Amino acid sequence: DVDRWPEAAVLLTDTFLDEPYVIQQYGDDRPARRTKLLHHYVDEGPGAFELILSAHDGDALLGLLQGSYAGRCLACVRQATAARPEDPEEALEWEFRNEQAAAHATQPPHGWVGKLGVSPDAQGRGVGRALLAAAASAVRDAGGTVVLLECQPHRDVFYEGSGYVRALTFRDPVGPDASLMRLDL
Repeated sequence: DVDRWPEAAVLLTDTFLDEPYVIQQYGDDRPARRTKLLHHYVDEGPGAFELILSAHDGDALLGLLQGSYAGRCLACVRQATAARPEDPEEALEWEFRNEQAAAHATQPPHGWVGKLGVSPDAQGRGVGRALLAAAASAVRDAGGTVVLLECQPHRDVFYEGSGYVRALTFRDPVGPDASLMRLDL
């Protein structure tokens, strides 16, 4: 629901605020980092993603997954004509996306989980795994056979618990090498 995007942007901000790559990109000052990250998610909006799933407890948003169906992976196509931005923070994102697209190019046609965020208060309750399973079902139902996602290496174990395996690693300009995780459906 586009009208609830500000709430989703807050959830994503709270989920990723203290990740090492976010600290590296937006700085050590936590309040300033939160403001910058929130603006990033608000500005990005939900429009680019065609697969959007959410988990709720009543009216409270617990989790959000954004992605793409097989053959229409946003990570593969959004960098095709993008010029390097002048803004240093945006340039780091651009570098990551180029590395990401190159990693995706080594894989067969695939669906993609671009973001998975779970409210810190709801973590450990199965929300993330349920969203991943729903995304895999949606990709499979649309004819897909593979789902990819990227994560920091310390998150590999979580995704492995949902059946993903590390296909490869690739350079992340603001953190450790990123894992490209793959789920064969």
